[in-house]
Amino acid sequence: MNANRASSTGRCTAERLRLVPKNINWVIWPCLAAAALFLLTAGAGSYPFLTSDEARHAGIVHNMWASRHYLVPRVGAFPVLDGAPLHYWISLGFIEVFGASEWALRLPSALAAVALLLFVGKAFLPSGTWRLPLILTCLFLLQPALLMAGRFVAPDMLGLLLITVSLGSFWSAAQYLERGEWSTPWTFSAWVATALSGLAVGPLAILLPLVTVGLWLACRKRFDVIAALCWWPAMVAAAALFVPWFWLVEHSYPGIVSAMLQRQALTLVGEGRHEWLELGAGSCWLLVAAGGLPLLVCCICRYRDPGLRAAFRTPTAGLMAVWLLVSVLFHPLIALSPAGHAIAMVVPLLYFSALAMAPSEDGTHRVGGLCTWGAIGLLAVVIGAAGIYVFSKHPSAAATLAHTVRQSYNPFTDKVIMLDRFDYDFNFHMKTPKLVYVATDWATGENLASLNWKRELSDSARFVPDVAESLLLTAVPPAQAAAPASLGPGHDSVADGVVERLENSLFNRLCAQRSINLWVIGSKEAGARYPILSDLLPVVISGQAYVWYLGVGTRPLRCTQRAQQH
Repeated sequence: MNANRASSTGRCTAERLRLVPKNINWVIWPCLAAAALFLLTAGAGSYPFLTSDEARHAGIVHNMWASRHYLVPRVGAFPVLDGAPLHYWISLGFIEVFGASEWALRLPSALAAVALLLFVGKAFLPSGTWRLPLILTCLFLLQPALLMAGRFVAPDMLGLLLITVSLGSFWSAAQYLERGEWSTPWTFSAWVATALSGLAVGPLAILLPLVTVGLWLACRKRFDVIAALCWWPAMVAAAALFVPWFWLVEHSYPGIVSAMLQRQALTLVGEGRHEWLELGAGSCWLLVAAGGLPLLVCCICRYRDPGLRAAFRTPTAGLMAVWLLVSVLFHPLIALSPAGHAIAMVVPLLYFSALAMAPSEDGTHRVGGLCTWGAIGLLAVVIGAAGIYVFSKHPSAAATLAHTVRQSYNPFTDKVIMLDRFDYDFNFHMKTPKLVYVATDWATGENLASLNWKRELSDSARFVPDVAESLLLTAVPPAQAAAPASLGPGHDSVADGVVERLENSLFNRLCAQRSINLWVIGSKEAGARYPILSDLLPVVISGQAYVWYLGVGTRPLRCTQRAQQH
């Protein structure tokens, strides 16, 4: 009797233990999401913008917010040619609530990352226990690319979220159709998310989910499902979200939409929309390789597991494999920063890694699990050390410079001229909406960084030529005046023409009668290249930056000499 009671008690306890995870499953995801959000936002405002790409996106949001121009993202006074306003609109809401700070600007990426985790877990890897959500969350937080993009001011994480929602919705709608049923919500969700992804990272980004789903279903010869998914009410709703903004922008700046499409298409042949080589192509692929390490270890440890091999042969795994292949080929279309190239392939790697780490039903592969968790622990240590190194970089040059200049700067009577440089986040750190002059030799690029900002400003200048004539100044050093050059292959000659026709010059601006004070910001080498600055003493020296100040009525000596000669 006691034996039967003990057996009954044991069965009852086992049954209760099996039921407990199911009963508390609704609590698991909110707790994991809160933990992930805390890790992604903790200290996100304690370090400066990491790259010029992050500074660029932060500067765009700040310019829209400070100038109250919300329709078209702008670099200074010039329209941005990315064709991706959605992230900036969302960021505007956060800085209206929390103020213009690094933390507030990084918050949208962190929230998008958490939403991505929740959607992948609920849509692609549903589970009745706590184990698989915990495994997925651990893998998610150990993806170097996701950690960087989730703490980075850029549209990439939002774009990846919307593409994932699009593919997950198409997948769910296809599952209904293959069972002989129809799901209006999933079909609408798929097309709406596809349209929003085009507004998040560029119009051609809509090709990635459409091509992925089309190839997946075509490989399975489910052409009837493809035809059913092309449901015209959902496509009309998607077009109603996608088309109006591009129509309004084209009406305001004729020809700008074709420039956006050309700019995005050229990324496929290496003409990036940003300084994606800033971190190095090798660094981007290293992030992908580090993210795939858990999958590699799991497959080595459990290569004989028949359950694992069966899981990799499901239609969902086929969709992920096609997604991974398409991302390798088309990832430049959805990348607006260096991290964007790496996170494009993260979701399929997460899916396969979570499947590989999921415990087998018979519990015979415990050793493989221990081997995998050991590799995960090692990866966590490496990622933690790398994160401490990356996120503890020295303050940005623009932040230090702006802090020094702001102490004597008067926004009502002073203007800034940037000489042979353009700091996207300068106004953000200066806490001012005032536009800056940019003076340089627009026909040359000393390095990759200067080549990109010159190209962006000159490409955008043709859509607002009146503003360009006022803000873009020509400044050709005498030693280079007779040495013509080009901004590189693929550059728009029409944009070059706008800059070449400018009548303004640095010399004329400094020598003209002024009712404002001028701050000229450049480098020590710039002072040597431009003799007119050698007459002045720098009033501020901040790192590699020199600042010269010319008050109202102040004229360099060479201006007086030229006036006497004439």
